[in-house]
Amino acid sequence: MSFNFVLSATDKPLAGNSDEEFAAALSAAADELERVRHEAGADRHVVPGSPTIIVAVPSVYRHLSANLIRKDAPTAVKKAFRNILRQRQYIALRGNAEDIKPIIEDQAAMTVMKARAMELATYSEALSSAACSLAVPVLRCPPQVDRVRELLIRLAGMSRAGTPNPQRRNKLAKKIGDSLRAAIPTDLVQRIEHHRFDGIKLIGDTPLELMTVDELPLSLRATVSRMPTLPGNLLLRHGATRVPLMLLPEDLKKVLIVRAFDQHDPLRNLVVEAIRIVNNESRSKVELQVVDVGSKEQFIDAFNAFDGPLAVFDGHGGQDRSGPQGTLRVGSIRLNPSELYGKIKIPPLLLLSACETHPLEGIESSVASGFLILGARSVLGTMVPIDGRSAAVLIARFMLRFAEFLPALNIMMPWPQVIGGMLRMSYVTDVLRTLQKQFQLSQDDYFKIHSAANMGIISSQPRWFEDLLKSLAEAVSMPEDKVREIWLRTCYFTDTLHYVHLGQPEHIFVVPPGSPVENPGDRRGKTRKNSGQTGRAPTSEVSPLIFYPSVSPITRQRDSPH
Repeated sequence: MSFNFVLSATDKPLAGNSDEEFAAALSAAADELERVRHEAGADRHVVPGSPTIIVAVPSVYRHLSANLIRKDAPTAVKKAFRNILRQRQYIALRGNAEDIKPIIEDQAAMTVMKARAMELATYSEALSSAACSLAVPVLRCPPQVDRVRELLIRLAGMSRAGTPNPQRRNKLAKKIGDSLRAAIPTDLVQRIEHHRFDGIKLIGDTPLELMTVDELPLSLRATVSRMPTLPGNLLLRHGATRVPLMLLPEDLKKVLIVRAFDQHDPLRNLVVEAIRIVNNESRSKVELQVVDVGSKEQFIDAFNAFDGPLAVFDGHGGQDRSGPQGTLRVGSIRLNPSELYGKIKIPPLLLLSACETHPLEGIESSVASGFLILGARSVLGTMVPIDGRSAAVLIARFMLRFAEFLPALNIMMPWPQVIGGMLRMSYVTDVLRTLQKQFQLSQDDYFKIHSAANMGIISSQPRWFEDLLKSLAEAVSMPEDKVREIWLRTCYFTDTLHYVHLGQPEHIFVVPPGSPVENPGDRRGKTRKNSGQTGRAPTSEVSPLIFYPSVSPITRQRDSPH
């Protein structure tokens, strides 16, 4: 509207009854919005990796159950309640006149239906806010996409087992990805696939990151991040504060590590030692501020004393199966970060090196969502338990990426691409380490294949993973289809896929020094004064759509495969 564009009127109002009709209307609306963007010339100013579509799945409160209804409640109320809980299609209330009339005529039943309608209307407003902040279409999926929870519970249970069966777990993870894909209407799947090499924003509590696109999870195909719906008004809070944050590479040279291990815990020194080893030959060192905490007060003080944009929590996390909240272990207590609202200052960027900080099967208030409530804008969380050594190496590789890769940028890069690129390279490591043993791959071949895959990822080659499998097949003189089958069976759901990128990082950018969008006043994310808010302030009122400079391919950058 600000450019005096008007969406073309439809021939008739939507009065469909099937999911296919709704999906076709959503797809047509997306076409119209993309037409408007193109005519405005905005598509020539989109930063690579920034979202081009939003994919959303509406949620239902996880602990809501028909068992909560009184046994003497009217039948109409029970039916209304069950319609909400069991909704699969876009239309919730289905049936003939005889079935629906009692619900319409019962005041309590209609109160239930109206409450859900108000909730969904509010959800639509949150989606509108997200769509307007990026000027991209929203693909709203039917609720049936969220009905993979039983499979998610099984996969989470396998992952928590002391010695999980890798083949069974890989097969189940692939089944979840295929089930998510099958639950989405064909028109929307095709549009998602059309953007599979772009940025895609996910909104909801369903792990759409696992949806298969050309067999690979969506989180590895596209540059993705997800904004959770729960708890409470989290989605609305973040929807109202979408302001760009511009960071220089040097801003990421100072990192806080909040360590919450007991003195004799064998995991205590892994992260710091891994950073020292991996970054040993780095030309540009990251300055670490390691703070050991053993109480709630020390936890709060560690964050409040830090003025940089990036922090790492290194410790134990967990989720009580019967409880609605995830917790971190700090000394003798367990806490959910949301308990500290108003008392703690959280930097905008947070990496969590702890187990189950955003459980796969979904809960009301995870550790990661608690940090989002406190003001974090990007949280790398974990969906299942993680291996301590693998987690330490991943954090160390992030530090190397910040020190070596980001200073070499010659264009701005959105934060999801910074995180996503590292996770892709980590996935390559997972796959190659597993297959190296099976294929008896030489170290020279390993290094050559890994380096080529890294270069493909850094230069945004769309077929980087297919090229990886092809190179492996050539190195071991095996048919490519056979290599693909072994990958799917033995190392599909690797340690890297245990991580999930949450928040609204699509509005955070790393910019080269001297960039025209650089805001030297407060770009480093200093605390906003007199705002009444915790966390760091947004840094610029630059439009996320129109005023970014034109971009060119990244050249010369190279990450070590280690």
